[in-house]
Amino acid sequence: MQIEVKDKYTGKNIKEPNSEIPDKASDKKSNKKVTKRRRKAPLKIIIPIAAIVGIVAGLSIAVLIFSFRSKLIGTWTQENDIWVYEFKEDGTGTYGIGIGTPISFHYKDNGSSVAITRDKSGTTTELEYRIEDNKLIVKTQFNTEKTYIKEESD
Repeated sequence: MQIEVKDKYTGKNIKEPNSEIPDKASDKKSNKKVTKRRRKAPLKIIIPIAAIVGIVAGLSIAVLIFSFRSKLIGTWTQENDIWVYEFKEDGTGTYGIGIGTPISFHYKDNGSSVAITRDKSGTTTELEYRIEDNKLIVKTQFNTEKTYIKEESD
């Protein structure tokens, strides 16, 4: 038995031997499968690209964070060997003379200046500095320069 059906793409009547007329429900299912495939194809491209972009962004941020390690970190002794500054990685430090109790402080390195806040008094002093080789040259509040030599770590 031949059944005449209308081709849904061309609109022409065609004769198919021994076939059933497809119902609308099965047409919808087949269309959904095609639609889903079309939606998945861009995701197969977008997801890996997004992952790569995320990894590159994360690595860039990590490099920026770790590349700004303060150049001040370490122990610096004044040329005449009286005053000693110690800057630690956690943003704390001490200063004082070789004998007696050192004064504790917190600091923020701004690249060309350092803000030192004394722990006891809470007063903050902003000092300009530059580093040349193993020398820390600090411009004091009185516009004089003090030179400190970096101690070699063991």
